[in-house]
Amino acid sequence: SNYDPTVAWNAGCQVVALNYQTKSMPVWLSQGKFSDNGGCGFVLKPDFLLPAAARKSGTATKHWDAKPKDVEVTLTIRVLSGHYFPKPPGQSDKSEVIDPYVEVCIFGAEPDQSKASTKHVSNN
Repeated sequence: SNYDPTVAWNAGCQVVALNYQTKSMPVWLSQGKFSDNGGCGFVLKPDFLLPAAARKSGTATKHWDAKPKDVEVTLTIRVLSGHYFPKPPGQSDKSEVIDPYVEVCIFGAEPDQSKASTKHVSNN
């Protein structure tokens, strides 16, 4: 019953209504986003979403030109441990051996979205 809130956040919406009675990906995204900034419950808008007046007054540091940039960033993640491991695709749910793997998803603006997974550990 929830939609992807990242679309509204990327457009500059300050309030995005979600149904917190469901434990779903949009709720987890919201909890993750607003745990930033010391867990105080709000996150400041990035400079490129501020009005032009704020940029002219110097309260915003840089003007965003709204043109996509070919900026490549390498993100390295080291998996230390986990729980609720999924079974590899095609493996029966009745199997006792889970052959675990970890899947990492990046949410945000469409060009930034990515998904990767580790190799599964056989007969673990």
